[in-house]
Amino acid sequence: MALTISQYLERQFGVETYPRRNPLISSVGTTALELLRSNPNRLAWLFVNLSANAMYLLDKPDVSSSNGIRIPPNGGGATFLPEKDLDWLSYQWFVVADGASSNLLVIEHISR
Repeated sequence: MALTISQYLERQFGVETYPRRNPLISSVGTTALELLRSNPNRLAWLFVNLSANAMYLLDKPDVSSSNGIRIPPNGGGATFLPEKDLDWLSYQWFVVADGASSNLLVIEHISR
């Protein structure tokens, strides 16, 4: 019998999980904002830049175009997974953009 995605994730991680979309913000400008709070129950997260401006991610509030992970415009993204990023994915994260009103999408997967 095939597993549902919920059953697969529970088997994979050993806990029940759920997704959460844009938990803090859905757009950013040229002033850095908190993107995700620190959460040791976060199992993975996805970031997608929906704007025409480059964005930058960092686990510190001093994120900038010269101090951060560059996410290209118009659909650029990043995925953070425990197999690759270890506990880094559970850290607090900040974001800033090259222009005002830059839309983004964040989906984090949390254990219950």
